[in-house]
Amino acid sequence: MDRKTLLASASLLALSLGSTAALADVMETYVGINARSPGDVVAAIDRFFSTDAAKGYKVFLVRSVFDGADPASHFLVSEYDSYAAYEDMVGKRYSSDAWGNAMGAVLAAGTPIRNGFGIIRADYGEGWPERDNFVMVYSINVTDSAAYAKAFDKLANSETGKKAPGITRLMENRSAGQAPTHYVVMSAPSFASLNEHLDMMFASDDYKKFSDDVEDIRTIVGTATYSKVKAWEK
Repeated sequence: MDRKTLLASASLLALSLGSTAALADVMETYVGINARSPGDVVAAIDRFFSTDAAKGYKVFLVRSVFDGADPASHFLVSEYDSYAAYEDMVGKRYSSDAWGNAMGAVLAAGTPIRNGFGIIRADYGEGWPERDNFVMVYSINVTDSAAYAKAFDKLANSETGKKAPGITRLMENRSAGQAPTHYVVMSAPSFASLNEHLDMMFASDDYKKFSDDVEDIRTIVGTATYSKVKAWEK
């Protein structure tokens, strides 16, 4: 890999490590990679987090379980409590030898596919990624964000929604290309508990009302399931 390509790829991977949120996270960044050696990716991040340079960083790695034709086998995800926090952390990375070494090792173990970021518009429950091991992500196109968010809030706060085993999150996508406008993220400790909750939710009157409310403004364009590989924080 030549220097120009390495720098470009490292810029993509700059999205993958982030700061610890003080209160409520307001944005997430991600980079999808096709990992030839997932163990080497984990080892590279392990080495980075063994250094003082990792102070204030938080990152987690997920593996694609069911993702259709998505070429990315893994995603590195990070959360930030503000746009300024992200900007500050990125500025520090380029002067960090430890960070540069970690990204070089990650690039040697996998090929970057795409990156992006989203804004957390609504967040309910807890457990991801600290406790939960599985997450399902629905990619959707929404034509009226305010109306969808209102209906989403009603579902999340319904008796059915309150039984969710982990988080229920609505994110606005701000990535380029043909990406969907929003993501709905749901997590659980196990694959079984996640899908059992979805079975119950889809059969409920609360979901039927939600589906009726958003029928004309929402189109589901993709569904993917991921398992947590490891989470780091220092």
